[in-house]
Amino acid sequence: NGEIFLVAQKSGERIDPGPDDIYRFGTIATIEQTLHLPDGNTKLLVEGRQRARIERYLDNPDFFEVVIEPTEVLSPPEVEVQALVRTVKGTFERFVKLNRAVPPEMILTVNALEDPDRLADTLVAPLQLKLPERQEILEIIDPGVRLERVYKALLTEIEFLQVEKKLKSRVKRERESSQRE
Repeated sequence: NGEIFLVAQKSGERIDPGPDDIYRFGTIATIEQTLHLPDGNTKLLVEGRQRARIERYLDNPDFFEVVIEPTEVLSPPEVEVQALVRTVKGTFERFVKLNRAVPPEMILTVNALEDPDRLADTLVAPLQLKLPERQEILEIIDPGVRLERVYKALLTEIEFLQVEKKLKSRVKRERESSQRE
């Protein structure tokens, strides 16, 4: 029915993974577009709908078939989360100003989001996080805790970007100085 359950493989080096090689938490997604490539591969454009957890594997020799349990979103204290949402949005604007790889239009998308869960999902994409860190965030059920974890990652990323900017600036000044000499 155009839906698929997506989970990450723990190590991409394993060519024929088994159930123990795959994380248990993933995303229920809708297939928006299918593109068959000339090399025989298929590329999918998907939109994540809801997080879920693998309950059990079914017997299917051709591909992984699983029974999943969608995660229920908890309702965190309203005022606390609203303050966190506002703080995270402001921090994301700072991040975009420092990171030229993120299109400025993404600020509009982020500012339109009020749901802390959706906001966390959207903000994880441009962050330079390793797979285990992304997986850890995916598995956090409480939206407030999840968004707070993304906020910390955002602050760390901003710190790295600021240091990179200082280094580039210093090297540029030194190079210009030596060229003058």
